[in-house]
Amino acid sequence: MRPIGDQARGGGSTWQSLERRAGSVETDYLNGEIVLLGRQHGVPTPANALLQRLMADAAATGEPAGSMTPEELHARL
Repeated sequence: MRPIGDQARGGGSTWQSLERRAGSVETDYLNGEIVLLGRQHGVPTPANALLQRLMADAAATGEPAGSMTPEELHARL
């Protein structure tokens, strides 16, 4: 991510949805589609399934963006 002018940029649209406490994020569509295709074709998609689940939980509970480190995410895989 690069700054925009003098402002730091936190992240993309999913990050913004979490920051706004929108109550939903687009990962059901983005990661969920990959999970669905994987199931249809017998291909495991554990990382996408985990991201879909974690993001849905974060959106539902109002968890802020960036509350999990990459190391914590990797440990859950």
